[in-house]
Amino acid sequence: MDDKINNKKAQVTIFIIIGVLIVVAIILIFTLYREKPEIIPGIQPKEPNQNIAQCVNEQVEKISNLLVENNFYSTPDPILYKEFAYKDEIPFKKYPYLCFTPNTRARCIIQEPVLMTHLEGEVYNLLGSKIEECFSNLKLDLENEGYAVEFDGGTNYSVQMLPGAIKTEVKRKMRVTKSSSERDFEKYGSYVQSPLYDMAIATTEILYQEARYCNSDYVLIMRQSPKIEIDKFQTGDDNKIYTVKDTKTEKLIRFAVRGCVLPTPKQF
Repeated sequence: MDDKINNKKAQVTIFIIIGVLIVVAIILIFTLYREKPEIIPGIQPKEPNQNIAQCVNEQVEKISNLLVENNFYSTPDPILYKEFAYKDEIPFKKYPYLCFTPNTRARCIIQEPVLMTHLEGEVYNLLGSKIEECFSNLKLDLENEGYAVEFDGGTNYSVQMLPGAIKTEVKRKMRVTKSSSERDFEKYGSYVQSPLYDMAIATTEILYQEARYCNSDYVLIMRQSPKIEIDKFQTGDDNKIYTVKDTKTEKLIRFAVRGCVLPTPKQF
C-alpha cells in the first residue's frame, strides 16, 4: 500500500517538473526568436534628430532668457533708452524706449511697431550660428564612434512665437552610415517654454494705448491677461517705466515711455 502511494507521489512530482520545463522552454523560445527593433550602436537610445532637437532647445532657452534680461533685445545697450535707477536700485540701468517722442504736446511713436516680429527676428538671428554648432558637434561625436556623416545642402530654419513657447523648425539632410546600416534625417523640431509671447502681447497693448491716448489702462490689460502683472512707475521727469511680469516664471521686462509731455510753465 505504501509503495503505491509513493509511486503516485513520484508520478505527480515528475509531471510538475515536466510542466515547469515546458513553461521555461516556451519562455526561452519566445525570448530568442521574437522580432527585435533595428539598433544602431552609438546612436541609440537617442536618435540624431533627437540630439539636434535637444541642442536647439538648449540654445533657444538661452536666447529667450537673454531677451528677457535685456528687455526684448539681444544687447543690454539699446539705441534709444532711458537710464534710470528704478525705485532707487543701483546701479542705473538702461531701459529701452518702446514709445518715444522728444517733443512736447506730442504723442509718443512706437519704436517696435510689430513687437512679435521683432522678437522672432532676434531669436532667428542669434540662433543661426548655434544650429550650425549643434550639427558640427553631433557630426564629430558620431565620427568618433566610427560613423560616416554626410550633409546634403544647407540649413533652413524658422522661428515662431507661440503662447507660452517658442517653436523652431530646422531642416537639413543628414545621412549617418556604418557598415551596412544607413539612416537619413531631415527635419528637427524644437519647442521651448518661454514667457516672451505673453509679455509681448501685454506690452503691445500698453504701447498702443500710450501712443493713442497718452496713457494706458494697464489694470484692464492685466484682467485680460491673467498670467501677467503690470506696474507703471512715474519717474518725475516726464517718463514712465513699465514693468511687465510673467506670474508663472516670475520673469519680467521693463521699458520706458515718453509722450504727451506738457511744456514747463514759464517763471515770472
